[in-house]
Amino acid sequence: MNRKRCSFLALALSASLLVVGCSKTDVEQDNSQEQRYAALGLGDADTMLALGVTPAVVAPFSAQGDVPANGLEPWAQQLAEGKDI
Repeated sequence: MNRKRCSFLALALSASLLVVGCSKTDVEQDNSQEQRYAALGLGDADTMLALGVTPAVVAPFSAQGDVPANGLEPWAQQLAEGKDI
């Protein structure tokens, strides 16, 4: 291919990508679906509760019987009061 043709194709491709990238869709997104979060790492539940996010599942990082059934350490219990964990 000659140089003019390559330049023209590159310009046309760039322009079409710009038009497609700036276009607006008529489809409304449904963001009403409930989001659920899992606390899998050590301290994740503490951080999530401190940020106001209630984890649906908490992975316990202690021996069975060392922590309550919900898997939260004592300092996180206050933040979790009244929440279904």
